[in-house]
Amino acid sequence: MITNMKKILSVLALGLVALTASAVIPTKYALTKAANANGTMTLKVDDAEVTEAAEGTTVTVIVAPANGYLTTAVSGRLYTDWGSAKTRGTNLGVDEIFVATKVTGVTNTYTFKMPASAVEVSATFTSTTMDVDTKETENENKNVDDVTATISPSTDEEPTVENGVLVIPVTVTGVNIPDQADATTTDKKNVTVYISGEIVSADGKTKMVVTSIAANAFKGSDDSDTRVTTVVLPETAKPIEIADGAMKVDDLLLNVVTPLSMLDDYALMTSLKENYEATKVTATATPKNKYWTFSSGVDCTLPEGIDAFIAIYTGGVIRIVPLSEDDMKLADNRRGIKANNGVLLACTNNKGGDAYTFTASPGNQLSGATIATTDANSFAGNCLVPVIEGMHFDSESYLILKNNEFFHIDPNINTKVPACKAVFSMAKAK
Repeated sequence: MITNMKKILSVLALGLVALTASAVIPTKYALTKAANANGTMTLKVDDAEVTEAAEGTTVTVIVAPANGYLTTAVSGRLYTDWGSAKTRGTNLGVDEIFVATKVTGVTNTYTFKMPASAVEVSATFTSTTMDVDTKETENENKNVDDVTATISPSTDEEPTVENGVLVIPVTVTGVNIPDQADATTTDKKNVTVYISGEIVSADGKTKMVVTSIAANAFKGSDDSDTRVTTVVLPETAKPIEIADGAMKVDDLLLNVVTPLSMLDDYALMTSLKENYEATKVTATATPKNKYWTFSSGVDCTLPEGIDAFIAIYTGGVIRIVPLSEDDMKLADNRRGIKANNGVLLACTNNKGGDAYTFTASPGNQLSGATIATTDANSFAGNCLVPVIEGMHFDSESYLILKNNEFFHIDPNINTKVPACKAVFSMAKAK
């Protein structure tokens, strides 16, 4: 009996040893490095280079970009097993890509927690420069060749994954313009620089997005025969952050050209205070039709070739009434449209298609002010209300202008009226 008991205890002991052993040896998953000709990387756990790691382990990625490149992100792509990785290729869901965290204060070092899956680790090495479109300021038909901008990863925003694409925020830190053969340092050639909103990689997997412009980004060398005098900003989901001094080179205030829908965003940006007050913040619009609606969060001059109207409701009919010259007199006595009012504009050429320049005109609003989004009601009887920020409107209560006529907004279409337009308010018409 005692012998049998010993046998039973021995078996139980062996079972406990087996259970204990399985508990202390967790499953490890493969770690593989994606090939990249523009740099190398090392994967480590506790200072030891590894090719696999257990779930929850902190994996450190140390990257070394090649000369002329910088590291903009480190990411991981998850697979159930490595055999499926080879067959599935890039047909992966959004949740199967993650971005590693940059270690603060340590150059080219990133970390992530190992998931319960094999991971292919990729480092995105980007050229320290990007091509930039430029023109001669006095001759928009003449290109300035071989211009590049220097860029660096944003210090304020981390990379993200959007619909399976790695989105990398970057800062423009400088612009390099080669000397032009037909210019001299005593009579410098003026150059217009077009900032790109985003740069997508050839394989479509990576997108760099310009989110900020550094101070002195457009300052050239003192002995250069060219100089930047105008910067054209792109249409973006939110304004590019512009550092103090970015749009001033020595004592020269640069002309800042923005998308029309973002004119007030930039005009009221604190760093562009001097440009705004010197009326050097402008936007260009090319209407498709004779009539088009307009609004802005700041006073805007009215370009030549454009007439302005309000829409009133009388006798059951929408009537278009021209604004008087007194109505259009701005704070600086120029002719234009006062901030936060909806108006109807008409091209005097009767067809549209021409380009018109609107200038932000300093009035009651100063740079750094909050953009007002409510109707200023400057024009008596006007039923047009401004759309300062793009938004949806009730189809029963508002009309939109389409092909020179007002229509009810189609309730079956998810219509978002873009910023700088205006809508006709049925409530005001009552």
